[in-house]
Amino acid sequence: MSVSKQYFAMRTQFCFLIPFFAAAIMSTHAGAQSAVVGGSPILGYVFDRSAERLRPIRGVPGGATIGDPLDAGFAIQQAAVASQKAYALAIAAGNVRLIRWNPSLATTDLPVTGVPSAVYLSPQGTAAAVIADGWMGLITSMDTATPQIAGVPLDAQPVQAAVSDDGAYLLAALPDGSAVLFGKDATRTTLPAPAPVSLVAFRPGSTDALAASTDNRVWLIQHTDSAPAFTQLAESADGVADPVALGFVPGTNRAVIANSGGAIQTIDTALGTRSSVSCACKPVHLEPMSTPGVFRLTTALAEPQYLFDGTSGQMFFVPALPPKHTVERRPRN
Repeated sequence: MSVSKQYFAMRTQFCFLIPFFAAAIMSTHAGAQSAVVGGSPILGYVFDRSAERLRPIRGVPGGATIGDPLDAGFAIQQAAVASQKAYALAIAAGNVRLIRWNPSLATTDLPVTGVPSAVYLSPQGTAAAVIADGWMGLITSMDTATPQIAGVPLDAQPVQAAVSDDGAYLLAALPDGSAVLFGKDATRTTLPAPAPVSLVAFRPGSTDALAASTDNRVWLIQHTDSAPAFTQLAESADGVADPVALGFVPGTNRAVIANSGGAIQTIDTALGTRSSVSCACKPVHLEPMSTPGVFRLTTALAEPQYLFDGTSGQMFFVPALPPKHTVERRPRN
């Protein structure tokens, strides 16, 4: 069968199954709302690396498609998207730009020191961080006309990092395996990690966090800003295998672990109950969508987008962009 025929068959099968996916999944979302733009529900916005632009995912869990790109007027090399807050923090031609799309598309240049290399968002999108060589900026007031940036020295480039929702802290996993808490008041605290740390994630609205160590263990870190305490949540015997992302289901005690092989684990940090589901994909992150508790796992839009609903514990997918849409690229600035 040719590639085009395979794609048509897959899309036809998906369209037939949409009502069943939507009925099963949306029944668990009573009270959870997707954003609505132009009368159409939006599951979230995503960065299309191929087109160097942002795109909406239109629809609801189990019945969504990837929409046309937003034209911000410039090519984007890297972006962190806060779908619930209707903005993205982008790196474009060596600048950091705040892109908002509600009520209309608007961009703001943010002042940074040095050449930006990475951007991170807090769990609820209320704060962000920009990383440059020897410098980081913690950003708050993201929903105002004048976002506030607290710039502080950074003595090491993080392998991965997380921002607290109040914008007071950056928790970083450093190349030497240490976990360090950087404060916007220029404090630097090395946490007593029991093993080399490779991943971190803050709990929404809290300074508690999760960490994954290189020996396939996942930890709950309580009181990161005062008296850090590590409690093991899971290990390789529990199915943890090369985790690539961590997170929390908002408003709950449920931690989420995305493993590179496709197993998505959920652990209640208070009760110890756990569950696991396979996405039949290769996750690379846990990107929050507009609907609370829904995370995007994959990134390449030329392939189906797999999403995990942490509220119901179910998986669903969004069909890939047709080939003709995956090479739209703006001229370089």
